[in-house]
Amino acid sequence: MANTSGVAQIGVMAAGTLNAAPTGVVLMGLASNQSFTTEDAMVTKIERDDYEIAHQKLLTFSADTLQPSLYAFMTLLSYRGGNCDVQAILENGMVYKFLAATNPIGITPVLYLDDESRTIKVKLKASFPVAVWQAMELAAASAAAINLGTPQSGRDSAKIRKSSPLFTQSPSTAEMFSNYSKRTVEISPAVKGTCHPGAKQSWNIDLYDRMQVNGVFQTEDATKQLLYNQEAKGMFPELWLKDANAGSYFDLLKFEAGCLQQKVKLDNNDTKAVLTATYKARVPIEKITLGVGAANGDSVDGTGVDGGTLTFAAL
Repeated sequence: MANTSGVAQIGVMAAGTLNAAPTGVVLMGLASNQSFTTEDAMVTKIERDDYEIAHQKLLTFSADTLQPSLYAFMTLLSYRGGNCDVQAILENGMVYKFLAATNPIGITPVLYLDDESRTIKVKLKASFPVAVWQAMELAAASAAAINLGTPQSGRDSAKIRKSSPLFTQSPSTAEMFSNYSKRTVEISPAVKGTCHPGAKQSWNIDLYDRMQVNGVFQTEDATKQLLYNQEAKGMFPELWLKDANAGSYFDLLKFEAGCLQQKVKLDNNDTKAVLTATYKARVPIEKITLGVGAANGDSVDGTGVDGGTLTFAAL
């Protein structure tokens, strides 16, 4: 019988809760580009014989979740450095469990939005001594999955965030352009290295304490006045991006003045006049705060499921 390929579920939660009462659970749910890979790591080469002796196995789980609430993004960020428990279930029934106390796995979430989608691109990565990994593989073949939600996969169409921009303002009182040919924002970990946490059996866990913000906004309806207006906003202008969720709920990204650096480029050629404004910075995670509740685009229960506001303070 052919093996069933694919990843059925990836669940990330607070450290020390998987085998007790799972807390702070984030399920990838409806997701694209889900994958699980293993490869040799920490290799010693024997040049004469063209041998490569692997001391560890590097494994990576990846998924682009289409259920990318700002609450989920900030929760995943709080789990950085292996500070989480993880359960990953393959379609063939293998159940992998990574416990922060013994065999943690690192996480790098990327918040991404463009004209076609809104996602959180999640990567879970660590390497383990070969003997440890073989024992984990053996355990995964017979492990029982912990129930992390209804349904178990976490797939919930009501939580999908579709591309639905309401405004792109810079400063917060003025729409940047009257029309856009491109609107892209990516907020990703600025990885500065990897670590082996203490006496635990995990290596190659990504370390980061800042997020790289890159925004690109483009119009093909550029004029001399539009170029002047954009440049007049200064080097570090305010930037707000608001996207609609279900009903009257919304997600709002607020970059305070003094946070992102703006650069402006005009390309006026034989066929079109394109104005591109880029906004970027490497922002300390401690300067990023989440607001929930009705005043921030969320429901009155303040769970962050329906909406939220992410604020990036000035540097």
